[in-house]
Amino acid sequence: MHKHRERFTVGAAMAELSEVRAAEGARGTIAIESEDSSLVVAAVHELGLPLRPNVCLARGLKALVGFGA
Repeated sequence: MHKHRERFTVGAAMAELSEVRAAEGARGTIAIESEDSSLVVAAVHELGLPLRPNVCLARGLKALVGFGA
């Protein structure tokens, strides 16, 4: 496994863009954080991202490598 991260801000929210790689493939992730949830929603809209369910990294990695399938 390898993870590459880049941190930045969107509006007043902190964000982290990551790529996780394994032999089976790669997945991109984005995390947007703020104590003020309205700033997170505003950042998501500013980036043009649809609202999606929050999936933890461990569950995403299991799906990527086919663990438990």
